[in-house]
Amino acid sequence: MIAAQPFPRAHDSYNKDWANRLVQRLDRFLAEYVVGERVINGALITNERRIVKITSVTASYQILLPDHVIESAASAAVSHTLAAGPSRGQEFEVQDSGGNAASFNITILPPSGITLNGAMTGFTISTNYGRAKFRYNGTEYIAA
Repeated sequence: MIAAQPFPRAHDSYNKDWANRLVQRLDRFLAEYVVGERVINGALITNERRIVKITSVTASYQILLPDHVIESAASAAVSHTLAAGPSRGQEFEVQDSGGNAASFNITILPPSGITLNGAMTGFTISTNYGRAKFRYNGTEYIAA
């Protein structure tokens, strides 16, 4: 009969080694089997393991600071206004999830007092399933 071994205590070096090996195995598993972006409970898990908020809209929308991906599925032309007061480096992505942008353009407007690509005019998505990213550089939004 083999005597049961107690579970290693937190201060035991064996336990630390065991935990480190477990983390390494999980990282290898995730890298090998979980490729690409995943959506879980309305949040997007990116390849960089960031969790971002997805907002689905069917009408014009004021983009909020916590938003990241705005899925627009409107059956009429719409305009979405980028968030006011963003942090430097903050990004927003607007995409035509309904595949209607060729018929019903999606216009992205800068907030009051902030320019978009050096102008106060909007950026238009006019290709079905088109998408555009917008990054705030500290003084203005830049479309990517």
